[in-house]
Amino acid sequence: QIVLTPSYCALLYLKTTMNVQEQVINYPHVKYYGFDDLFPQAIQDTDSQFKTFSQLFHSSADFREQLRRAARVDFSVLFQQRDITTNNDNSEKKNKAVSNLLVRDLKSTYMSYWRINREPTLESQSEYPNISNVFLKFGLKNITGFEFISKLTSLCGNSPHVFGSWIDICGVKERLIPHSWHQDSGLDQCTVMVGFPAENHYSGVGVFSHAVRLSHRLPPHNLSQPRVWQSSSRKSRSCNEDEKDEFQEGSFDEEFVVRPLYEAGREVMVYNDRDIFHSAPDWIYRDSVWRFM
Repeated sequence: QIVLTPSYCALLYLKTTMNVQEQVINYPHVKYYGFDDLFPQAIQDTDSQFKTFSQLFHSSADFREQLRRAARVDFSVLFQQRDITTNNDNSEKKNKAVSNLLVRDLKSTYMSYWRINREPTLESQSEYPNISNVFLKFGLKNITGFEFISKLTSLCGNSPHVFGSWIDICGVKERLIPHSWHQDSGLDQCTVMVGFPAENHYSGVGVFSHAVRLSHRLPPHNLSQPRVWQSSSRKSRSCNEDEKDEFQEGSFDEEFVVRPLYEAGREVMVYNDRDIFHSAPDWIYRDSVWRFM
């Protein structure tokens, strides 16, 4: 199987009639980071066989599972602290019950929020305690849950369009599905993905979203739904009138499709939502992927 990387995939050239930005995108559309680059201070006990964060992450399915469970609990606490208006006490109790079920079920997708204000305070330093406890349990030193999440969310940048959302995305493994190309917001904001592979020491595709790199940035999207690359057989649900005549293909030729390689040293993927169209992999091989926006 040939793995297509960004350097071997063609740019999708957008017509100037689409009101795109004049300047061609000349920087990397997708960036990758390793845990050891982001968290060089996170080292294990001297008697451990794994010396770095990345080594532990890639070698222990138990660590990855417990990290996901801890994050779901910590993010659910932040979600419950948000000022959410409900109609009555019964609906609030029902929402909490549903949320608690999703938190425990690692085969279901779970969404919550992180604090956009990343300035550390005495209160915020104690956030994400369950993630901190997992780090301590597995002997990771010099890193807390707050530092871990703060570093990852800092990769979202300082755009006013940052949503402050987090989602643990699951899917059906080892099953072919059609691509569904879209932009989550169509706005100038960066998306951060953290991959959780389906097996230890995995190197391959099926973890991160697939991408099609655009030659130019599209204008900001002005609707609340995702901007989709629509099929000619259905009407657009989200493109504005000026875009409808241009977005008429539901799929892309293979030469444009980037299937990002996941491996040690490439655990984190970052892209600006306006620079690419992306889709869940057409063949998923992961336990989950985290998405920060």
